[in-house]
Amino acid sequence: MFGALKAVLPRVGNKDHKYSPLKKVRFDQVEGTDSDSEAQTLMPGHEKASGPRHRWWCGYALIFLLGVSVFVNVMQYVMVALEAGKHSPHDVNDVCSSWTSEYPSPIMDDTQITWQTTEYNDSFLTQSRYRGPPGSETDKLWFDLGTRNRHYIVPEHLGERYGLKQGHAKIDPKLGGGFPVLFQFEHDLHCLNLMRQALYWNYDHYVAQGEGPFAGTPYVIERHVGHCMDMLRQALMCQPDTQVFGQYWIGDTDNAFVDFNTRHRCKNFWALKDWVTEHQMSEEMAAVAKVVRRPGDIVLEHIP
Repeated sequence: MFGALKAVLPRVGNKDHKYSPLKKVRFDQVEGTDSDSEAQTLMPGHEKASGPRHRWWCGYALIFLLGVSVFVNVMQYVMVALEAGKHSPHDVNDVCSSWTSEYPSPIMDDTQITWQTTEYNDSFLTQSRYRGPPGSETDKLWFDLGTRNRHYIVPEHLGERYGLKQGHAKIDPKLGGGFPVLFQFEHDLHCLNLMRQALYWNYDHYVAQGEGPFAGTPYVIERHVGHCMDMLRQALMCQPDTQVFGQYWIGDTDNAFVDFNTRHRCKNFWALKDWVTEHQMSEEMAAVAKVVRRPGDIVLEHIP
């Protein structure tokens, strides 16, 4: 190989020799070379890089591109998160409330819905106050839960925000207008109370009073109770509680009995109930308020 190089390179130390640019030499014409790649590494200025060096630069290029890709994706995520933060709540309670509600509620504009651990007091044989005999004392406990609250008025420009249609019935504009509404949990508790009153050991007492739902005919009472039963069925199926009940042994018997006194994550019911009570229609307004049919209102052929 070195003999071949001497044939093409000038001798060093010859003072009379004049240097000229190297001529392009085809290495396949050089005798004694071990390989084309080895000759190419000895020639200065050759543009083709060696294999290992080429792979080294490719590795760094891939790492660089990967880093750029990760950086761009992280920045996009941050920008999206910041943009979403302008419209979405960050508090876990607000997130849960929004996610589990099809529409926002007027309550949520003033009162935050929160969750706290609550222990159910559900002894099988020991009567709670809400399971008391029919009468004014037990009735008051149920009324205090909001089962007889008056309507709340939703301003007409906020109706669609809360899931109402412009065709829903509205109060006379002369009285300020607005949609008269009830809250779902009020109605659910009303239904549960009605089913309590309709139990066979309570029924005669409330029919004799002839107040509220029991002012109607037996047919209407039956339909009302059936409506309430099915509404509660749907409410329970909508948000099924997936916790479990354990069992305890009872005395010296071979019987185990379910322990219903369990802990649950519950909404702050009393704060929500208090808000509804404070914002319900005043007694004076309720005495004069009436809905009037307007152009564009929805008219159904049958009771929904």
